[in-house]
Amino acid sequence: MPASQLDSWHIASIEPLDRGAVPVLLNNHTTGARLRLDICARGATAAPVAESREFALYLVNNGTGSSRTSREDTLVARALARRLDAERVEVPASLLSMDARLARHPGLFDSSDDAANA
Repeated sequence: MPASQLDSWHIASIEPLDRGAVPVLLNNHTTGARLRLDICARGATAAPVAESREFALYLVNNGTGSSRTSREDTLVARALARRLDAERVEVPASLLSMDARLARHPGLFDSSDDAANA
């Protein structure tokens, strides 16, 4: 995919580790759309929206995984995963897979504190 896939998107913030994941907030400067991706360690049974060699990227949108992720959100997540590979980002020791996050934090998705409500 061309690098231009991220052209209209920029990383607004990379948040501190939150319950085993690193939240990344992206803004589309053309449309005003916002997107939050939680970056986890690979190795979960839950299917991420994108993966790099070391990371699994999950869309945070108050969904339960029952609805299809938009094509644009998927492409942006994949572009970010490729960027993580290109920059050879190391996996923090405290980063968890989604399975480990869910086991350690059973109410992980009971709150609505994500980018859609920020």
